[in-house]
Amino acid sequence: MVRPLLSVPNDTSALFESQLSQLSASLAELRAADRRRDAELRALRAIVRDADDRARSLGMALTEIDELLRAGRALLDPAEEPDQPTTLFERMRARIGGTNRLEPRQREVLAELLARMAGVREQIRSCLIIDPRQL
Repeated sequence: MVRPLLSVPNDTSALFESQLSQLSASLAELRAADRRRDAELRALRAIVRDADDRARSLGMALTEIDELLRAGRALLDPAEEPDQPTTLFERMRARIGGTNRLEPRQREVLAELLARMAGVREQIRSCLIIDPRQL
C-alpha cells in the first residue's frame, strides 16, 4: 500500500532537505571555484601574451644589434680600395690625402664598442625563453 506524501515521517523529510541544502552548498562552492579558475586562467593568458610581446621586441632589438655589429665590422675591415681613383671626387680626395681609413685610436674605440655590443646581445639572448638559434 502506498502512503500519501503527507504521511511521510518528518525525519525523512528533514533528511532530504538537509541533503538538498548540502548539495546546493557544494554546487555553489564548485561554481565559485570555477569562477576563480577562470579568472586565474585569464590572468595567466595576459601574462603569457605580455611575455610574448616582450620577447618579440627583444628579438627585434637583437636584429638591430646584429645589423650594427655587421656595419661596425665592415668599418674595421674595409674592402680593398681600388688602385686608381675612378671618380672626380675620389681623384680630388686622393690628391689632398683624404682616406676612408680609420685612425688607430678610432679603430680601438670601435673594436671595444663592437665587443661590448656583442656582450649585450648575448646577455639579451640568454634572457629569452625561446631558442636563440631562432633569432
